[in-house]
Amino acid sequence: MKKIFAVLGIVLIGATFSGCKKKEEPVRIVPAGQIARMQIWTSREGETIDALAREFVSAVKIPGLLVDVISFDSDEILQRELVDTLAEGKGPDVVLTDGEWIASNTEKLIPLEQEEGFGISEYGASFVRLASELLIQKNNIYGVPIAVDTLAVAYNEEHLIDRLLNRNQPGRTWTEFRQDVELLTKQDNSFSRFARSGVAMGRTDNVHHGAVLLENIMLQHGTPFFSEDTTEAKFASTMGVTPEGKRQNFGIEGVKFFTSFANSQYKNFSWNQYLASRDDVNREFTPFVNGDVSMVFLYPEDVQTLRTLIAAQKSLLSGTISEKNMHVALLPQILDPENSTSRVILGRLFAGAVPRTTPFPDQAWRFLKYLSKRDTQAGFHEATKLPTARLDLIVEQAAEPEMGVFARQAKFARSNLIPTDKNVFRRHLEAVVQGVNEGEDAEKLLRALETEMTHERQQELRREKMIKRDIQQ
Repeated sequence: MKKIFAVLGIVLIGATFSGCKKKEEPVRIVPAGQIARMQIWTSREGETIDALAREFVSAVKIPGLLVDVISFDSDEILQRELVDTLAEGKGPDVVLTDGEWIASNTEKLIPLEQEEGFGISEYGASFVRLASELLIQKNNIYGVPIAVDTLAVAYNEEHLIDRLLNRNQPGRTWTEFRQDVELLTKQDNSFSRFARSGVAMGRTDNVHHGAVLLENIMLQHGTPFFSEDTTEAKFASTMGVTPEGKRQNFGIEGVKFFTSFANSQYKNFSWNQYLASRDDVNREFTPFVNGDVSMVFLYPEDVQTLRTLIAAQKSLLSGTISEKNMHVALLPQILDPENSTSRVILGRLFAGAVPRTTPFPDQAWRFLKYLSKRDTQAGFHEATKLPTARLDLIVEQAAEPEMGVFARQAKFARSNLIPTDKNVFRRHLEAVVQGVNEGEDAEKLLRALETEMTHERQQELRREKMIKRDIQQ
């Protein structure tokens, strides 16, 4: 897409993370009759970002400044297009995408010129921990956090009231959760083998977010995915000691635990290929809404999908879950959160950054600062219901029915930054799960993947070394 640029200089207005106002310096105006187009690429919430961009233009009152927002269907598509475009010396002025991509591609980005009230020291006090983990690299700020996604558990309260004796919520630990599933699941002689499934879990072909859930479980077990120097994959060969003193391979045990929910040899068997179609865009959400499964895992945006399905099915099926019976609980942990020192949960950070190819880094960063303000992020949350990244908004968002769980989890979410394409890695992880579902050995499959990822990583490091050598020559 062709962009039209005019000679433009804008003095950056200093806005603090706290939203306090500073005295604005004069803004140099675009020459009469000329325009400057600032292009924003986003992988999510295109309409809301477009509305915020128009508010920004109105607020800065710069004649001739226009903003175009280009939406992509996914982070993966945006990132692939962005890499190709930047290689040609082109690209957007602002990119809104996954924070792990920003952390792994800082050489393609322009860091913030820090100033009083808007620097590294303010980050930890203003934003969730995940923002500092990903967006601060080598003592530079490379982006502004907008929203945080985490996985949680949606459950049919009526099922839990009926089948669980001592509580009406899912267990806080995976041990309790597995026991819940055993009580909730009702097997029969039907084609699917289940009159009711306790949870949609154990497969990656007919459930949403299966690989992400497995990654969470492996992290909770204490699995390191790569060595500290990032040269070797370690997720299938790291041994450790459990709280009970048992020595085990954390990564392999995580895969075995996850897939046990789709294995008829285990008491917690509750899911198979017949309970939801891989061709159904809603997958396990359809049987959950129909009352055929008690619990599913979901991201914040999936809550609205469930509500829409409930409304559509209410007049069609008598077993449709009532919206008042649909609730959301915190993701279970290996250790009881009441007794352990911390929770472990993987967060997905939606954040903005400024590509190096932009001719207008000042106004690009100025827009990101606008997105970081308290009022702006409160408005973003109101429009999207996604938990925002500001700590001073979490208390009020945590009080919201259902969505409050995601706000609470955003505060302690962590990253799992690995030196490879996360989308490709998760597809490999999905293939491991599918192999185990078909009867192959979990340890053999995971070790083979570890060897393959180590080989790919070392090839990548050799290529990078050769490129640096060619540049120096």
